[in-house]
Amino acid sequence: MTRKTKYIVLVLVLVVLGVGGGIMLQKHEEKKKTEQLIESYKPLVEKEIKDNYNVDSIEFTDYTITPMGTTILHGYVNGDKKKAFAAPLNKKADGTYNSDGFGSRPELNKLSKQPDSFKDD
Repeated sequence: MTRKTKYIVLVLVLVVLGVGGGIMLQKHEEKKKTEQLIESYKPLVEKEIKDNYNVDSIEFTDYTITPMGTTILHGYVNGDKKKAFAAPLNKKADGTYNSDGFGSRPELNKLSKQPDSFKDD
């Protein structure tokens, strides 16, 4: 290879590495930001659960992000994985979040402070 070809290959490799590194850094920053958001909103979800269900403990297991960008916290209560819940963090117009659309398994619904809201018609 000539000196010019080596120089072009080196520049191309450096560009590819730079772009790849930039993309990886951006993804890492996004994940870190999402995890900080989740940590700051766990108390909101805990309050929602304690206000509406008779529970002793709450355990968060993981989170998912939907294709539309909604972050959903998953977990269970009282150490029983059958009493599971899914709490979406919905971004409101003012930039804050709420957990409207809370989903729970029937086993958790039995602990509701308003059991009539889960009866079949």
